[in-house]
Amino acid sequence: MQIKTNSLSANFSFIPVVTVAIAFMCAGCSKSSSNNPVSSQGAATVQGQLIGGSGLTTTNHSSKPETAASLNPPDPVDGEIQGATVTLAQIQVDGSLKTVSKAAVKTDATGHFAVGTDLNDVSNLVAVAVDGASEWQAIVSGQVSTGNTTDCQPLTNQSTVQAEAYSRVVADGKSNVLTIPDLQLFVSSSVAAGVAGNSGAIAQLAEAMEEESTAQTTAFAQLGVTQSQLSTAAIARQQAQIELESALYSATGDSSQDAAALETYTAATIGAYVATAGIPIENVAKAEEISCSALTSFSASMSAGAQFSVAQSAALVRAGLMSEVVLSELQAGGASQSEVSAANSANTDLLGSISLAVSPGTIIDAFASYHTAIMAQLEAMAGTAGSALGQVDNDINTAGGAHATLETTLNSAGTPGAVVQAYMTYYGSIGTMMQGMGGMNNAQLTAATQILMLIDSN
Repeated sequence: MQIKTNSLSANFSFIPVVTVAIAFMCAGCSKSSSNNPVSSQGAATVQGQLIGGSGLTTTNHSSKPETAASLNPPDPVDGEIQGATVTLAQIQVDGSLKTVSKAAVKTDATGHFAVGTDLNDVSNLVAVAVDGASEWQAIVSGQVSTGNTTDCQPLTNQSTVQAEAYSRVVADGKSNVLTIPDLQLFVSSSVAAGVAGNSGAIAQLAEAMEEESTAQTTAFAQLGVTQSQLSTAAIARQQAQIELESALYSATGDSSQDAAALETYTAATIGAYVATAGIPIENVAKAEEISCSALTSFSASMSAGAQFSVAQSAALVRAGLMSEVVLSELQAGGASQSEVSAANSANTDLLGSISLAVSPGTIIDAFASYHTAIMAQLEAMAGTAGSALGQVDNDINTAGGAHATLETTLNSAGTPGAVVQAYMTYYGSIGTMMQGMGGMNNAQLTAATQILMLIDSN
């Protein structure tokens, strides 16, 4: 599938993004609940499944759909939990949960439940399951309405951390800044494992995510994206979130269906910006690069293990978008098929290496290897100007160059705005270095400039 973005054409087959409209249908927004253990005739009903366990990793990004599950497969689950007590709750302004279900229900032999509420036309409720001393939660993004059934994604440790972090966001008064799709994208099962059961750590995660979203919004504004475009994208991202929750419910723990649902979701989150809101993909990649950097920076107070998991999750989001821009820019610059194929292989290697990384150093090494591979294709595309282009790349990465300046500035950046400004200065420096460079046509020059901005920032 191809999406046109100004003069660029991007192949979004991972995620991370969409068919030209978000074509993934919401299979369960009005499902019959006849197969559920409880009937709530006349009420609004939420149906779901309690499976416990670590959950699903939502940051798997692959340039090839068939490789997504192998790059970052769903984690194993504990299995369906029978006899747990399930209620519905609404998040209050102080972050606490108020029970709003008509009555508590029990999960059946497969962990399924259907719980009713008299609320109507309300979104973002929380399904809460309790079994002995254990508790799980999941946000129900879909709007509940009288007489209809809304799907909830499976309740796991991951969905619980997402819900608890969002409750903290509400308590902080930042629900207009940080959205549930942001939590879905970044709070992987490994991130959840690092903070589960620790209210202080979840608060730190929520605060870091709030800074990430603030940086992203600020970056979009600096890149010329309008508030109207962001509002349009937000609506589409929310719809993608609802569809994901329905798809995960329908998958009932089937790993291949889970992987397919996550691929569609991550594709839709980018398509919301590019296809729906009309934001150029290179600007989406830059805004995410900046916000991922902010997330990593502002998670520094977390434990080492949790901080690494956050950094790994952010690196996957960042790498996925960068990979898409590199491919689309090479194509727009007239690169040969073999050059594009080599870049695509490098993309897959990068994503796979980050997924398997065990330390910050291995993530850095993965980006360094990717940089080398892409520079080779970029110089080949530039033809006789390849040598001069390589020299610009060396200048960017030399001591005192644009990359070193960016790193130094980021190390002292104490606010999301400072992180954004550091990147804007960096992008401007590379743009200036590339101005008037001879030996390439306009398409090649644009492609080379955009690619260098992204691959030299890591």
